[in-house]
Amino acid sequence: MQKVKRQIFFLLTILVSVILMGTFGYYFVESWNFSDSLFMTIITMSTVGYGEVNPLSENGKIFTIALNLIGIGLYSYSFFAIMSLVSSGHVRKMLRRSKMDKLISQISDHYIICGVGETGKYIMKELENTGKDFVLIEKDEDSIRQLGEKGLLYLEGDSHDENILKAAGIERAKGIFCTLPDDKENIFLVLSAKELNEDIRIISKCVGEQSEKKFYRAGAFKVIYQNRIGVLRMASEMLRPSVVTFLDKMLRKNKAIRFEEVFIPKDSHMVGQTIPETNIIKDFNVAVMAVQIESGDYVYYSGKDIERHLLGNEYVIVIGCQEDINRLRKHANKGH
Repeated sequence: MQKVKRQIFFLLTILVSVILMGTFGYYFVESWNFSDSLFMTIITMSTVGYGEVNPLSENGKIFTIALNLIGIGLYSYSFFAIMSLVSSGHVRKMLRRSKMDKLISQISDHYIICGVGETGKYIMKELENTGKDFVLIEKDEDSIRQLGEKGLLYLEGDSHDENILKAAGIERAKGIFCTLPDDKENIFLVLSAKELNEDIRIISKCVGEQSEKKFYRAGAFKVIYQNRIGVLRMASEMLRPSVVTFLDKMLRKNKAIRFEEVFIPKDSHMVGQTIPETNIIKDFNVAVMAVQIESGDYVYYSGKDIERHLLGNEYVIVIGCQEDINRLRKHANKGH
């Protein structure tokens, strides 16, 4: 897109320069006024053949011939340059980019994925499966071409560039995933994102365990150390294989069933009721796992805690169909 803009700017610069040269040429060679000089320049370059606005001197005729040849050359060059842009797909790409920028500007509470490597692709797939809006930022041309073929919202460029982050709607975004291959790049990205939107939720991957504290100091909400996750997965495969298989099938093969959190605001009509009293298990076909209370601790849905009353500003952790969970969210937001 930048190449197209540069080429168009170059053509316009040459065109304006030649028009100015012709106008001032007639102004000094023939001593005409500015409007006559400009008019003569335009009709000469465009070869429309209206005739001279005033009689030409010998020097004026030579100047007109030269200007005519320059005009023909300029139009020929412009024609072939435009045809080259069209045939190479640059114009289509520019139009597609313009349409995509418009679509990105219309979304909010979305997620931004910086870097479409292996980590970014898994995140992208999960967001697609759960129906979340997201924008991808990537600078690798091959990856960009694949994203364009899939019809996803993306921006081509450096994730550290504030203009790129703003174009991705970071001020309106709900969260950002920092999945660049290097810890230094991700830490800088965390700092940039926090500066542009101090309320945004930032999740970053971490390659070196020694960098983990730096991410939190930079403003990350959560840091995922991939080696630790891999080791825990290996241990779980050995100790609780059925649980791991269940979660794998749910996340990878079953696009409908998910663990989700449902926020219960202070003014919700569910406040003051126990989970059984809300009838959400029966009415919304969900299984309740726990409640995250305002302090951040969890109350698990078992034993005597079943009779605990909801207090508001809490999250109910459930498992169920995405469509039913979305209905439950709307239900929870209803006031008294």
